[in-house]
Amino acid sequence: SSEEIEKKNINIKEEIKEEKDIKKEKEIKIEQNINSEFPDEADIFLLDPDAIVQQQKAQAEHDSNLIKQDSDQHTNIKQTDKLKQENNQNSEQTDNLKQENDQYTKQTDNLKQENDQYTKQTDNLKQENDQYT
Repeated sequence: SSEEIEKKNINIKEEIKEEKDIKKEKEIKIEQNINSEFPDEADIFLLDPDAIVQQQKAQAEHDSNLIKQDSDQHTNIKQTDKLKQENNQNSEQTDNLKQENDQYTKQTDNLKQENDQYTKQTDNLKQENDQYT
């Protein structure tokens, strides 16, 4: 009957519309993926076989940058260790100089005491001398 044929036509049209929508969705996803930083190679190849070379170059450059960062970080760690070692040596030298300075301060204090004793003796001798004169 004509009603059944019309229903089938409507169903076929809906199926075709659904397939077009699904195809359109897939194309949008592929476009989004291709425009991402590291798109899927299969999607690129579907739309632009030459673009795969550019993507591989971008990936290689990215990998190279990661290796350089890793190398720089290793160099920085080495430099940091060297500076820590230098700092420890400087701290040790500072401690030694402080000890040496403390010794000189002690010697100076002892010499001041000794000088004070001689001054006292001199004063006593002057007094004694004054008594005799």
